[in-house]
Amino acid sequence: MPIGEYVRVFFTQLAFYIPLMIVWLIGLILAIVTWKQHPKASLLALRAFVIFLINILLSTANSLLPLYLHNNANMSSASISTISMIAGIVIQIISVAAWILIIVAIFSRRKAIDSQSI
Repeated sequence: MPIGEYVRVFFTQLAFYIPLMIVWLIGLILAIVTWKQHPKASLLALRAFVIFLINILLSTANSLLPLYLHNNANMSSASISTISMIAGIVIQIISVAAWILIIVAIFSRRKAIDSQSI
């Protein structure tokens, strides 16, 4: 399969993630907008959203990895399965790390709000 075909399939599969990518981009924008009010939480959230976006690219690439290895690397099915499984585990660990950043951002310390200004 020519490389152009892999690129086409990659972007076709990536299209299914568009709604999720929009959510992560909105989160990224909100983290930037609220930077001055909550710098620590915003920094953690910003890092998490960037990681989520990168993780979508990695996940999509990983879905094509077995096909690519089968067609171009002349590897056994067992080897391809092992490599794909390891890549999937790494992608999940990265996702967990991003979620941890989100949780820490949500519960990080912020300045107390003056009850009289509410």
